[in-house]
Amino acid sequence: MRNSNTIIDSMGKSLYTRHKIDNLYYNYCSESITFNKNVRETTGLLLKHVQLKCGEEAAPIIIYSMSMLNVNLIIPVKYFSEFRKKNEKLSRKIELKLGFGQQGSDGPLTFFLPVKISASKNYNTDNIFLLVELIRKPPDTIIIMLGELIKINTLSNDRKDKRIQVNKNTIKKLHFSSTSGILQLNN
Repeated sequence: MRNSNTIIDSMGKSLYTRHKIDNLYYNYCSESITFNKNVRETTGLLLKHVQLKCGEEAAPIIIYSMSMLNVNLIIPVKYFSEFRKKNEKLSRKIELKLGFGQQGSDGPLTFFLPVKISASKNYNTDNIFLLVELIRKPPDTIIIMLGELIKINTLSNDRKDKRIQVNKNTIKKLHFSSTSGILQLNN
């Protein structure tokens, strides 16, 4: 029997409970992650399926960084001017389209997130740096993806600060006979 508070994988195993998803959201919702090449590859973000939409119009964009509350993106000036006019005149809703590749699937997993423009500034002569706010809480899949990435990054940074300095005092406390050693890695 499936519980509506649990996400089930294709093998029928419980992966995330509602409680775990809510914890990821509340612990990391305001933390932002920069969408560099490694993050794009890890998430499966498909650059051709990343757009800002206003009505039927779609603009290609680059996601600079994203949290569960807002997104920093880069949009060409020509599209931004048109979107601004249409949004003001027609009160058209603006959506952020995100497409992710999935293993074993023919097409991308696509999300349309309603957003509102919060701030903008010139990035260069051809592009605008735009801050958009998510109007509502993102889907669970986005929360899990961003939450886990941010959690891993946070834990990694914490471990970096907890490294042991090797000096004469620690060598003595750990009962090492010298500071030299051999490291052997097996595949």
